[in-house]
Amino acid sequence: MLVLALIATVPGVCIGAGLLIMIPAFEMIAGQRAPQFPRRIAKHPLPTRHFAAFLQRAVPVLKYLEKLTHPRWSGVVEVTKPLVGIIVVILGGIVVFAPIPLMNVVVLGVEWLRSR
Repeated sequence: MLVLALIATVPGVCIGAGLLIMIPAFEMIAGQRAPQFPRRIAKHPLPTRHFAAFLQRAVPVLKYLEKLTHPRWSGVVEVTKPLVGIIVVILGGIVVFAPIPLMNVVVLGVEWLRSR
């Protein structure tokens, strides 16, 4: 969800990423312990070279974030998981379907570039 949230910050991509964020949120509401990927995605392996390069960059950042988030309250997390999922779905729906200020500037700019 964090990766999708970061992708959602890119103008023009936010609607698609917002809808994709809602999928794991619904899974959290349903009480699933792990995300379920479609077979088509689950069958394709990630190239080891790309994954290793990603991990080398991500591990120091994750270690830092891990220090900030400890200690965890495991009981509280399990109880609030459906509530967090509901909040994500509600906020996602608001963001996806609400008009975004100045978004038409991005769309017009892309159309202008295509016409050149």
